[in-house]
Amino acid sequence: MSTVLHQFLIPSREVARWLDSQPGTWWFIHGDLTLVGRVHFPCPNDELAGALRELDKNIKIYTEKTVDLKEGLPISADAFPLLANTQNRYQNRDFFATWEGSDDEWILSEDKVAAEAFSDDDWEEWDAEA
Repeated sequence: MSTVLHQFLIPSREVARWLDSQPGTWWFIHGDLTLVGRVHFPCPNDELAGALRELDKNIKIYTEKTVDLKEGLPISADAFPLLANTQNRYQNRDFFATWEGSDDEWILSEDKVAAEAFSDDDWEEWDAEA
């Protein structure tokens, strides 16, 4: 059985804007050397948002979900979470992506384990020891 992937375009600045609305979250990138070269992963939402603003490129997001959006057209930060895949062990939000003009696939994954490990209290304690 083949899977139908729906494709949506979002500017990286819009993803950054959405990440700004997700305080306390941590993220991991699987398969994209552009972002891995700019940020150490896992990282908090604000660090990834900064890198995405600097890159200022369009991202194609792919989903199996049927959503009430016009396929292939640019979307905003408000629509971005509708495209998340949460069918995984920890119900992390995963976004399957490519940069516009590239065939290299990558995944933006929420990292709830890192978020808990580096919660404010734990992070301050760890940072004080370092």
